[in-house]
Amino acid sequence: MLKGTFLGIGKGLDARECARTAAQRALDGLGTSRPVLAVVVISQDLDVQQALSGLIEVLGNTPIWGCSAASPFSSEGKHSHTVLVGVVSGIGMKAQTHFYPEYSRDSKAVGRQLSQTLQEMVDTSGVLLCTDGINGNFYHVASAFSIGDYPVGGAQVFGGYHIELPRMISGAQAGAGAMAAVVLGGALHIGIGFGHGWKPTGLQFEVTRARDVWIQSLNGLPAVEAYAQILGYTPGQWAQLPLSSMVRLYPLGFRSSPASDELVLRSPLHVEVDGSFRTNVPIPEGESAYLLAGDIPACLAEAGKSVRHAVESLNGARPMMALVFVDYAWKLLFSGRDDELITALHSELGDIPMLGCYTFGQVSRPHSVMLPQQLNQYIMVVLLGEKRSS
Repeated sequence: MLKGTFLGIGKGLDARECARTAAQRALDGLGTSRPVLAVVVISQDLDVQQALSGLIEVLGNTPIWGCSAASPFSSEGKHSHTVLVGVVSGIGMKAQTHFYPEYSRDSKAVGRQLSQTLQEMVDTSGVLLCTDGINGNFYHVASAFSIGDYPVGGAQVFGGYHIELPRMISGAQAGAGAMAAVVLGGALHIGIGFGHGWKPTGLQFEVTRARDVWIQSLNGLPAVEAYAQILGYTPGQWAQLPLSSMVRLYPLGFRSSPASDELVLRSPLHVEVDGSFRTNVPIPEGESAYLLAGDIPACLAEAGKSVRHAVESLNGARPMMALVFVDYAWKLLFSGRDDELITALHSELGDIPMLGCYTFGQVSRPHSVMLPQQLNQYIMVVLLGEKRSS
C-alpha cells in the first residue's frame, strides 16, 4: 500500500471540471491508497460551489478542508482559473473536518462550539483553521485552545479587491464569513514555521485614538495624515485605490513587552474614507508603534528559515506536504516578482508538494504553552507529516 501525498491541478473555465480533474490527478498519484484528507485551494475566479461539487464527485467522503483565494500558487507557480488539491494518505492517520458558518457574525458562539468540539476529540495531534480575514474576532476562537498541547496553524483568508468574498471550505460545506477547521490525529502531525522581512524605519508613533479594529489617530493626527506626511501623496489619495490597499506595505510594530525588543506586527487592511486605518486586530490607545518597511532579500531569507523551522517542529515526523500562507503585503512588496518567492520555497522544500495562497494574516500556536496567536505580515509554512512508529 502506497503512503504519501500528491498534488493535483485542474485549470480551465468550468469550475466543476477543473475540480474533478485536480482531484482525479491527485488520486491517481496515490494508486490504490485511500486518502485521509484533501486540502484544497480554489481560485476565486471560479464558482466555488460548483468546484466543491466536482471535488465531492471524485473524492467521495474524504474529508475536504481549505478555501477559495484570489492568488493561489503551488510548486509549479502562480495560478488563475485553477483548483489545487493535495491528498494525504498513510496508515494510522486521522482527520475530521468541522464547519462554523457564523464566525464573522458571532465569534463568541463559534469559540464555544469549537471548545466543545475539541473537548470531545481524543488523540488530537494538531488543528488547522481557515477564517475570514476581515470580519470576526479570533480572540474568542483562540480561547477554545486553553486545553490541549498540540500545534495550531492556519490562514485568515484574503479574497482580493473587487471580487466576491472568499469561501472557507470544510467537508461538503463552503461559505463566506465562516471558519473551517480540521482536527488531525494518529500518525498525522503538523510542523509550523513563520517569519517576516519587515524592518523598523526609525520612525515612531503614539496611537492617540483607536476604536476596536480602527486606528483613528497617530501622534494626534488622523492616521492617514500621519502616514501622508512621511510617505508622500495627500490624505485624499491614500483613501482611494490603489493607495488605500498599498498602506499594508507599512505595518506598525508594537513591543511584545516593555523589556523586549521583539515587535508584534499589526497591519492596516486599508484606509477608510474618514482617514482611519482598518485592521483585523484591536489596537489599544496609548501604545507606542514603530513604522516598518519591507525588504525583499530579508523576506526571501525568512521564507527559507520558515521551511526549516517547520521541519524542526515536526520532531522527527516525515514531511509530506507543505501549506504556505503568505501575507498579502508580500505580494505588494514583490510586485510581479512572486516567482522568486515560490522558487525560494521550492528550493527548500525539494520534492515535498506545496500549495498555498495570500492571506490577511495567519494563526499559529507552534508550542503548547500559549494560546494561538493572530499574526500579520508573515509567511507561514505548515508541514503535514507522518509520525513514524517507534
